[in-house]
Amino acid sequence: LASMLVLGHGKPVVEQYWNGYDKDTAHDLRSATKSITSLLVGIALDAQVLSSVSTPIASYLNADYPNTPALKQGITIEHLLTMSSGLACDDWDALSPGNEQKMYQQTDWVQFILNLPSTASPGAVTQYCTGGPVTLGHILANATKQPVPTFANTQLFGPLGIASTSLQWADYKNHAQTDTGGHIRMRPRDMSKIGQLVLQGGKWNGVRVVSNAWITAA
Repeated sequence: LASMLVLGHGKPVVEQYWNGYDKDTAHDLRSATKSITSLLVGIALDAQVLSSVSTPIASYLNADYPNTPALKQGITIEHLLTMSSGLACDDWDALSPGNEQKMYQQTDWVQFILNLPSTASPGAVTQYCTGGPVTLGHILANATKQPVPTFANTQLFGPLGIASTSLQWADYKNHAQTDTGGHIRMRPRDMSKIGQLVLQGGKWNGVRVVSNAWITAA
């Protein structure tokens, strides 16, 4: 047990830390990072940097990964968001070709995912696949023409008053790409702001950060 933070109507009600943790200790969010990635995709769509959730991912990845099998399957941004790409990727199955533990052993995680075979048509089957949100991170970087942490600091964390010095993303590909599938480290107080933003329909202090339509869809 490390910490507990409870908000009521946006105000702290209970805040407690144990076992050497305090209010300034950043915690590994693990797969809750995926929800932050979803918010960033929504913000990019609101800004029309990404065209639509129905856009094939090949539109953003062909130049970097030409002729990879997954880009020929019609997989869209929405399929990655909903973990229904149809690729042979199941984190709950240790024998799955795309299991995340196998991905972590590679240098380029997106290359690994895009080379996976398909086991179903996109949208037909849902399987928990960390590689999908990781691939979304590369798409975000290409679409926004900036590293994911830079885009996140400007468009999400900054408006919420979350200092870039109080959080840390994990990365891969010799630090060239950001791990948007897991492992961002944040303070509980900052984590609570993400939750409050969602509860408030995408607004913070009266300012629109992400559209209510995206919050509803998500």
